[in-house]
Amino acid sequence: ERRLRAIHLVACRHLKNGNLAVSQEKFEEILSTLVEEYGEGHKRVGTALHNLGIVHMRAGNYSESIDAIEAAIRIRVNKLGENHPKVADSLVELGIVLVHKNEFEKSVEFFNEALAIREIEAEEMEDDDEREKNRIQLQIAKIHNNIGCAYFEVGELEDAKEAFEATLEIQRENSDSSSKSTVPSQLAMSSTICNLGFVHLEKAQWEPASQLLSEALKIQRTILDDKNKLVMSTMEHLGYAYIKYGNYDASLEVYSDLVDIKKSIHDVEDCTYLDVGDLEVANAMKYLVYCEMKLYKYEDALETLREIEAIQEMNYGEDDRRLARTRKLISTATYDMHKHPGFFEMIARSMTVYGFRNPFNSDLLCRCATDVESSDFLPCKPDPPPVRTKMSGHKVSYA
Repeated sequence: ERRLRAIHLVACRHLKNGNLAVSQEKFEEILSTLVEEYGEGHKRVGTALHNLGIVHMRAGNYSESIDAIEAAIRIRVNKLGENHPKVADSLVELGIVLVHKNEFEKSVEFFNEALAIREIEAEEMEDDDEREKNRIQLQIAKIHNNIGCAYFEVGELEDAKEAFEATLEIQRENSDSSSKSTVPSQLAMSSTICNLGFVHLEKAQWEPASQLLSEALKIQRTILDDKNKLVMSTMEHLGYAYIKYGNYDASLEVYSDLVDIKKSIHDVEDCTYLDVGDLEVANAMKYLVYCEMKLYKYEDALETLREIEAIQEMNYGEDDRRLARTRKLISTATYDMHKHPGFFEMIARSMTVYGFRNPFNSDLLCRCATDVESSDFLPCKPDPPPVRTKMSGHKVSYA
């Protein structure tokens, strides 16, 4: 038994570190040992198959993952009963694999089966065991979240929204009722908030999207390092939502923070010393230029453009079209800064520079000047970031 537990710990460590081949080998060793000792139908073999299915899923071996998890479900139903929580665990994993295989309708069926089992478990729980009740409710919330992800992938946005809202309601209640909310539960809630924000992004509902993503980012930045990929991804989506909503001030602030984070990753303060691997910083800085031009911050835009030019000069040849485009933008920004504005443009500049905004949505009050959208700066406008909702799975457990 001690040997099996040691192998399990090694397998889990390799799984966490992404060494999937080694992890698979160790979990297969555990499975082989348990089958030899207890027979193929033992409940511990079911757990070992469940674990192996998770490893296969992580490795992208979806057919092997389905085979292992389905075998785990058969054993668990036979040995533990069809309404046992461990059956629900395996049903959830099967649903997640099917989402990866784009078999969304089937995945929802299995998620709903798991949800029904968890709801039975919740009904049978004694009222005085508050901690256990909260744990079960969080498991229910995870399943609702996964259902929302499946609906989102097929474009059923209303159904996705309903599922994410059900998830978030449970998570908020649990957070309010717990004296000390854990980091994993806070991260799970931030992921749900992001997922709900993504629904609003897809529906072009920019205000609720920006509000939700802002809330998610606030949670993430309290418990994760700013250099975390999740934090930076949320910032990209939030900056885009603010631009679509017309809140260029807020978007500029988000993108400025994002650029600073990307610079700090490389432990530099001056972009002129970045190497070829850091061109993503220059791409992020284009978004600053877009916002700065929208806000008539010509000097700031020129400074940003010159940093981009310095990066590109180190990485591209003199004849490269990207470098040529940046230099053209520098000329355009210089011209716009020094040209004598017409009457309407003077009004627009003055109102914008002095902070006058639409009180209802923070958009610019006056759009009567030449818009950035119709100028050479349109390539600096952020493209919609790729959206991928985050599902909630279960960790492997000792067999």
